[in-house]
Amino acid sequence: MNRILAVIQGIPPRPDVSQSIRPRSYLRWRLIPALLVLSSLLTVGRAESWGDFTYAETNGSVTITKYNGPGGNVTIPDTILGNPVTSIGDAAFANSTGATSIDIPSGVASIGPVAFYACYNITNITIPNSVTNIGEFAFGSCTSLASVEIPTSLTSIQNSTFYDCLALRSVEIPESVTSIGADAFYFCTGLMSVTIPNSVTEIGYRAFSVCGLTNITIPDSVGSMENSLLASCTALMSVKIGNGVTNFGDYVFSDCKHLASVEIPESVIIIRSYAFQGCTGLTNVVVGNGVNMIGEHAFANCINLAVVDIPDHVNSIGVYAFSSCTSLAAINLGDSVTMLGEHVFDLCSSLTSLTFPNSVTQVGTYALNGCTRLANVVIGNGMTSLVGTFNRCIGLTNVSIGSNVTYLGGAFSGCTSLRTVNIPDRVTTIWDSTFMGCTALPSVTIPDSVTFIGKYVFNGCANLTDVTFGNNVTNLGDQVFAGCTRLATVTIPNSVTSLGHGAFTNCASLTNITLPNTLTSIGIGAFSRCTSLTRITLPRGITSFGSRIFASSSNLTSVYFEGNAPIPVPSLLFTNANQVTVYYHPETLDWEFTYAGRPTAIWWTHPPSYLEWSRAFYLPCKYPDASAETDDPDHDGACNLQEMQAGTDPTKPKSVLKLESVARPNDLFDSDKTPVRSDEYALYLQTVPGRQYLIQSVNAFGGEWQNITNVTATTLQKRIVVRKPVDRAFYRVVLVP
Repeated sequence: MNRILAVIQGIPPRPDVSQSIRPRSYLRWRLIPALLVLSSLLTVGRAESWGDFTYAETNGSVTITKYNGPGGNVTIPDTILGNPVTSIGDAAFANSTGATSIDIPSGVASIGPVAFYACYNITNITIPNSVTNIGEFAFGSCTSLASVEIPTSLTSIQNSTFYDCLALRSVEIPESVTSIGADAFYFCTGLMSVTIPNSVTEIGYRAFSVCGLTNITIPDSVGSMENSLLASCTALMSVKIGNGVTNFGDYVFSDCKHLASVEIPESVIIIRSYAFQGCTGLTNVVVGNGVNMIGEHAFANCINLAVVDIPDHVNSIGVYAFSSCTSLAAINLGDSVTMLGEHVFDLCSSLTSLTFPNSVTQVGTYALNGCTRLANVVIGNGMTSLVGTFNRCIGLTNVSIGSNVTYLGGAFSGCTSLRTVNIPDRVTTIWDSTFMGCTALPSVTIPDSVTFIGKYVFNGCANLTDVTFGNNVTNLGDQVFAGCTRLATVTIPNSVTSLGHGAFTNCASLTNITLPNTLTSIGIGAFSRCTSLTRITLPRGITSFGSRIFASSSNLTSVYFEGNAPIPVPSLLFTNANQVTVYYHPETLDWEFTYAGRPTAIWWTHPPSYLEWSRAFYLPCKYPDASAETDDPDHDGACNLQEMQAGTDPTKPKSVLKLESVARPNDLFDSDKTPVRSDEYALYLQTVPGRQYLIQSVNAFGGEWQNITNVTATTLQKRIVVRKPVDRAFYRVVLVP
């Protein structure tokens, strides 16, 4: 009935406790004429006028139903026409903005809901001890009311009775009162002092929220501190909580910015959600031994809270419970804690160390995200997974992971100081981004238990030089080692079947990588921009090739295929890798003179006999009359035997090894076109791109051949600059196998 009345009269119904504190501009409502209609409908008896009042008489008792006077100091008569005035009706004085004081006679027993609502200019009111009932919102929004004496005859202060009484300074609640309703003194921003006797057993939600209180004592008789009870009491500096309190409601002290210290008694079982959120002045909190759960956001944004001891009875700490406690330097987790929620210590930038006891079995994602000074962590044996746990803990240098952890997911991403980590031999999955951006990590050993390594796991680990794989990994995800700029040598175990997209992209120091025979798939750009990689062998089991696998690996010269030519040809396989020669075994199929735009050559694993060599180039069937050792089927001036010794193709006129005296500018790099000094000679070598050659010289009058330089051909002609000999000299070119 009260809720229906409030809606019709234009007074907002009380918000749900989950709603945030509303600003005053929202809460200051005005009554509408429907109020009078409803009041007359609810009045028993016929309405009459007497002086400035409208009243109704029932069974010899008078109820004041409406004040019609000009205001000022209003005295309500004790009798009308010989009948005693016993009650003030619903909304009887509502919106009487001219009234400055009210004198209620001693015979009145009841003051109805909204009776004096929005009497903005009333400064004081006398309530006699005869009054036993005051309705909801009775003095709501009496914004000038500075003092009120609550009669000893009253047993209950109902919901919103003094709501929005901005000028009210102090209240002493008599011992007759046993309950204080919800919102009873809500938004009394000038209320600095309140005395609550031991007779009170119940205080409703938000009863003193947004008040000017500086201190308050909750007596032992109170069993529950309801939701938002003292929320946004920004001047509150101290509070004494009685030993009878067992429940801390949501938001109970939320945004009490000057509250410096609080002791939670042992009677309290649960600290609920947002209980102390935003208490920016809180420096010390003592959690009673009776507490077994700390709710979500309970101490979030308590930026001056330095130390917290979690008692042994606590088994659960909710999400964001201590998030953004930027001064929190130490927290001791009791031995009964089993669950820590997501982001529980998020952005606790002063926290330096933490030990997870063995009791902890579950830690939510990003539990210590952004704890930038956290340097040392010990993880107990109760935990089985870490997901985003230490994300962006840039001060973390070493971590000991509990032996029962089986799953790592993004756990150490952005830990730029991490140098040592042990991965237990029960871990089976290292999920995406686990060590991404760990720029100080020099080495890592992956145990045999690991079968899956996801995307970006070591992405950006710029100082990683040594990776040891276990024997059971089957998958290396996208960009798993991308940007590991110091990684030089990698041996991938025979268990791996798939390399993800960009797996080793931007590994600028990578010179040697061994791929396993089990490999069946290489993703897009897997070895792109590996600028130190000069050669690589691709196992014959690979059936899926992504595009741009070697894109911009500008120093790559030799790619060895163990199997048949992959068809279709992977798109842009060697784009901006212009020095590559593709090598293939003579017994494999579908190879042409070029592959993916690069020249091909036979890959001999042993010095071939002339018969093997000639068959590899199909000389007996293509040139039956010119397949002997002394024949020259391509007419380039080198016989077949010479071409075999030089490693050139006997069927291609331009594939010939010889020194030349004249430059062919179209077949040279620009760096080979610059002028030579007067004390130098320029030797020009017709080459096969991708092959290595040794240049030697010997004095014309005898002696041993001396090595001058070793070069890898990148174009069809290469210039070699040598100093002019003192005497005449001979030069020769030797193919490097």
